[in-house]
Amino acid sequence: MSNIRLYVRSIHRAFINQWKSFINIKNLIQELFQIIEKKEKITQTINLAGKKLERRREIINSGNFVPQSKVINFIR
Repeated sequence: MSNIRLYVRSIHRAFINQWKSFINIKNLIQELFQIIEKKEKITQTINLAGKKLERRREIINSGNFVPQSKVINFIR
């Protein structure tokens, strides 16, 4: 009878260890997805900043750009 108990205990321990491993893997996968989401947000922010910078360059190069200092001096 004691052999059966030991066998059941060892199966139970193995199951608990496997479950902990599964939870650890699940948590690692969730962290990985969070890192990927953060990277995508950073990439989107960089792309948006690049578009704004490109638009500013277009305005400056078009010849229609007036620096703020000239506008302020004109108002005074």
